[in-house]
Amino acid sequence: MPMYEYQCPRCQEVFELLRSMSERDEECRCPNCGHEARMERKSSLFASTGGERGGGYSSCGPSSSGFG
Repeated sequence: MPMYEYQCPRCQEVFELLRSMSERDEECRCPNCGHEARMERKSSLFASTGGERGGGYSSCGPSSSGFG
């Protein structure tokens, strides 16, 4: 699930929310001033967890490739 960075148009607070892609442009509440509106989206990051070996391996399921 992506992590989106927003900026409140009222107080200029920059904050992050973990939201689905379908919710990215929906209204949200500023944690600083409580203003609820469609916030300016600044950037987005994808939140992911590594596999048990780490090092960039996917944790989507077992691999049958023989690598790793």
